Amino acid sequence: MLRPLLPALALAAGAAPAQTFDEAVRANVMLAFELCFADQPSPEARVAAFRGAGFTHTRETEQTAPGFFDIHDRFAAPAETARVMFYHGQTAPSCTVFSDHVGAFDAAKMVDQWINQRFPGRFVYQPPGTVVHGRTTECPRFTEAASGGLPFEILFVPTVGGGSCADNRTVSTTPGRFP
Repeated sequence: MLRPLLPALALAAGAAPAQTFDEAVRANVMLAFELCFADQPSPEARVAAFRGAGFTHTRETEQTAPGFFDIHDRFAAPAETARVMFYHGQTAPSCTVFSDHVGAFDAAKMVDQWINQRFPGRFVYQPPGTVVHGRTTECPRFTEAASGGLPFEILFVPTVGGGSCADNRTVSTTPGRFP
């Protein structure tokens, strides 16, 4: 008796709504950022998280000295809407999100909404022109509000354009501690 009901229920639920390319870009950039920001117990767990979220994966290993290696795990979302480079090796790990389809200012706005919900009051938005570490910033960034040591920062820069933060629809964003 349930068999005739199952196709009817499936049709009633309907297909998932169509997603524009811009919506896919925003969703994948935020997913990549969240996966970069998430605490993972090991590099292998981070790789598994990205793969589980549908990102393709490649690994580049470079021997820096006998017995010492730098590893770059690279991930790509469908249609290259977002790319990620996760470094782990001889220095502190870093996870950087790239997109050729959203600018630094738009990405900062997206992260601002997420970060204020997830960590209210922990980070301060710093617009371009803010003096940080004795330098005037050109791009938006977030800095940990209260830190006993080196603050955690989230940096946004264009991937092209010679370091200028003109909104040229490309972004590289890196959460981490920077001297």
